[in-house]
Amino acid sequence: MFKIDKDRIFRKFKRKLRFTLGKKASLAVILMTIAFTVFSIMAIRVLFLVVTVNEQIVDLYAVGDTAFGVVGSANSEKACDYVRRVYEGIPEEDRKNPADPDYLNNFSKKDFEKNEIDELKISHVFKVIKEKNPNVTDVGLCLFDDNKSRIIQVQDLWDKRIGFWEDFDESPPVFFSARGASMIYSSRIGKSDDGFTDLTLKVLIPVSSNYKGELQGCMYIDCYNEEIGRYQYIFTIIYMLFFAFIALLVMFVINSYINRKIIRPIKKLSDAADDWSAAGDIIEDKYYFRHLRIKSNDEVKDLKDAMEGMESKLHEYIKDFEAVTKEKMRMSTELEITAKLQANMLPDKLENPENDFGLFPFMRPARLVGGDFYDFFMIDAHKVGLVIADVSDKGVPASLFMVVSRTILKNEMKENPANLEQSVKKANRRLCENNKDMMFVTAFVGIYDSESRTLSYINAGHEDLIVYEREADRYRIQDEEHDVMLGVFEDAQFNHKELMLKAGDRLFMYTDGITEAMDNHENLFGMDRLLNSLNEDTSLEGDGIIGKLWDDISQFQNGCNQADDVTMLLLEV
Repeated sequence: MFKIDKDRIFRKFKRKLRFTLGKKASLAVILMTIAFTVFSIMAIRVLFLVVTVNEQIVDLYAVGDTAFGVVGSANSEKACDYVRRVYEGIPEEDRKNPADPDYLNNFSKKDFEKNEIDELKISHVFKVIKEKNPNVTDVGLCLFDDNKSRIIQVQDLWDKRIGFWEDFDESPPVFFSARGASMIYSSRIGKSDDGFTDLTLKVLIPVSSNYKGELQGCMYIDCYNEEIGRYQYIFTIIYMLFFAFIALLVMFVINSYINRKIIRPIKKLSDAADDWSAAGDIIEDKYYFRHLRIKSNDEVKDLKDAMEGMESKLHEYIKDFEAVTKEKMRMSTELEITAKLQANMLPDKLENPENDFGLFPFMRPARLVGGDFYDFFMIDAHKVGLVIADVSDKGVPASLFMVVSRTILKNEMKENPANLEQSVKKANRRLCENNKDMMFVTAFVGIYDSESRTLSYINAGHEDLIVYEREADRYRIQDEEHDVMLGVFEDAQFNHKELMLKAGDRLFMYTDGITEAMDNHENLFGMDRLLNSLNEDTSLEGDGIIGKLWDDISQFQNGCNQADDVTMLLLEV
């Protein structure tokens, strides 16, 4: 039955709603286009004004040049020269006020006739200029005082008083202003009554370029153009439409290029990664990046190659991991079987009411299989053999050596129970044979006779025996010298010892996994804690003693991993 992957559908739907990289790139292109369009429109408006003003200045200069040709340069120079002589002859104090009658009376039009100046001809030319140029508001002759930035009237269209002067205004907001040998002008941009841009322009054309005085005779033309704003507006609209078309075309080309070279390849990688992630653990032999066709020779191609390489390595890793996992599972199964076999080889507790003794064992390996072992077996009706040992390793090697050691010790003790020393010597020699790995085993080996309540034993490098005496009601350490460990020296000598027991006494045998158990701070459980745990409640018997001690050890370890095998064997008389 077809199964719908709701999570995957939701992820794809959510991805469609998000602000993707393609959308970000498109937005960036749009914003850049808008910004460039706005900037270019502002620049083109200014450029339009610059070009228009320059054209207006050139046109006015041409008009002035034509006027000079009609009036005659000599006639203009005479008029300017007359006013200059009078103006220079008046002290600066007396010409501070241009409207002062005393100052203006120094100038007279009658003197024009005396100096053979054709005033009517000059005036007629100015009127013709005004009629043919509607934007011209005033035209005339003047003197330009460059040092004081003054324009001194000589003759104009409106018959202003000769000698009247005004400042040549170049203060802000002047759009263009310049002073040169051939032309002096000042332009201002403002707003007309209907809200459009207007232009006020004043141009001064020197009458003679050979004059080298402070006062320069000039023809001035004042111009006011209120149509420039409308022309600018129309030009801007046309430019905007044209540029918008070009900008849209460029934007489309750039956006298409970015999508084709960057966005689409990245989206392919993203979709492949999403499919790969959605596959979960079911990757099998399917490849998600190998089939992608990305031809660009850039970082996106490098990313695709890296992802493809990672995918291939991951497939190899998965195959190797599966093989290793199968092998580990096989080994784990075999180890579990080995652990069961090892546990089944060791006897359960033995309670013998007829002979008035009981044996209670406990073993907990640090791994699945361990190197510790215990054993007890009946030799005859009254004698029982006891063994507790610790092999010098852990895991499988120790478990194999443990099986060999247990078998040899048991066989030798059963074959010659009357001579424990000889049995241990023979067992030691057999363990030393072909012991290339130099493994050894510490062992406590004994034979308990229930009739005489006597324990004959040998301690081959093992932990001290702990004895409980009922009369003293305390556990104590049987502190004595130990013999050498088994499997080290082939000719080693062993000396047996005997211990007389009474009814109610106990013998506690153990391995170093108890005293060397560690807590979170790497503190050892130690012999003191072992004796305290045993003596805390001496009324316990058999399995109760073993269980309490194991609980105390587990509580002390507080969850820490067991570092060594733990084995205990309790004999109760």
